Amino acid sequence: MAELLLTDEQNADGRELARMLPALMTAVQARAPQPLLTGDLINAEAHRAEVHQAAGVTAVQLGIDVDDALIRIRSHAFAISKTVAHVSQETLAHRLRLGKDGPLQHGASP
Repeated sequence: MAELLLTDEQNADGRELARMLPALMTAVQARAPQPLLTGDLINAEAHRAEVHQAAGVTAVQLGIDVDDALIRIRSHAFAISKTVAHVSQETLAHRLRLGKDGPLQHGASP
């Protein structure tokens, strides 16, 4: 497999984008009618524990390791256009059980 390296120009463009992005996001946030990011940032710490708990539950249910369970939770969240926190909350509330090939009804076996 060939190495995929950036050209000097691509590298410079990436660095410039990284330099400009914080100011751009701050400007977008300031002009938004409702805060775009603050709610997610405030709730991020609270959701982190739920996500890890749900990954543990899913890992035990499916007999897989926690990293794979977290991938399944993230994949399911993406597939249904919900947040990882939402899928984790549903898992912990026993309203969602992820199976080996997708979601199962509560109480069904994988």
